[in-house]
Amino acid sequence: TPMALYWHVANKDELLAAMGDALLAGVTPPPATGPWHVQLRGVVDGLIENLSQHPAAAGLVFPRILVTEPGLRITEFTLALLEGAGFPRKQAADLARMGLQTAMMLVTQLPGAESQAAAEERDRLQAEKRAHVEGLPDELYPRVRAAAVDLTDCDDEAAYYDFGVDLYIEGAQALLRRIKRASA
Repeated sequence: TPMALYWHVANKDELLAAMGDALLAGVTPPPATGPWHVQLRGVVDGLIENLSQHPAAAGLVFPRILVTEPGLRITEFTLALLEGAGFPRKQAADLARMGLQTAMMLVTQLPGAESQAAAEERDRLQAEKRAHVEGLPDELYPRVRAAAVDLTDCDDEAAYYDFGVDLYIEGAQALLRRIKRASA
């Protein structure tokens, strides 16, 4: 019964914390080999892999990242990686946090996923959203209408995740180049 759950946890907050902990349990740092940006990509890819197993619960990870052993290990690894690459501590911390936020956003905002809805409801919501976009006035929103399918559906999750992680990694690389130029 639903109430039997409370033999194991004291309240809803404890249950949600345990769910966040479970999502983090499978996250491990990638092998510490190769360039820093390849290792950083491994961190974000690993987060996406774990969070995508339960996208609707991905938001439960953020408050638990610094209080669970797996979360602390991945954070320590990421900070050491970024500081070793040449980022100042504050920027390394910001980039580490943004890596987690990037993974969470990609998983929870997958086009067409409507992660809170059951499959049949998700399909209906997606069809309604697409029909609405396709019904917009062409003279005002020609590009939005033309991109209706791309904005409301994801036909290749791997490519979607790769593109999002590429943006994050390329941004980090550009930032490091700027930091190094400024300090030279």
